[in-house]
Amino acid sequence: MRRVKVLMDTNFLLLPFNEGVNIISELDRVLEVSYELLVPSFCIEELRRLSTRGAKYQRMYSLAMQIIDRHCRIIEEELKPDEKVDDALIRLAKKLGAVVATGDAELRRKLRLEGVPIIYLRCGKKLEVEGLTV
Repeated sequence: MRRVKVLMDTNFLLLPFNEGVNIISELDRVLEVSYELLVPSFCIEELRRLSTRGAKYQRMYSLAMQIIDRHCRIIEEELKPDEKVDDALIRLAKKLGAVVATGDAELRRKLRLEGVPIIYLRCGKKLEVEGLTV
């Protein structure tokens, strides 16, 4: 059985803070296979920029970094000139054969068009997997 690579975006890393969802236990529930959590370095930079907006965002950053430190492998990846984060996530997911975990509806739409599997929050409570065959 192969190990599923799960590429998490900034929005997904903020779900525990914004929605009160334990993303690790939810990933265990929906995947039911061995998986590896990956976070691109450009998402960490995005989190750092958010953290400068005040105390609430500093707490969000701190919680996201705790999750990353305990459960994830950081992938050093630079944005290409004029590349948007969503496009970089799609590029990286295709390169790695990864499923993308996101709470961003617009990114989900783009991922569907590109045929990239998705993990997302459904009804603000539970994670759901779309397009992944194991």
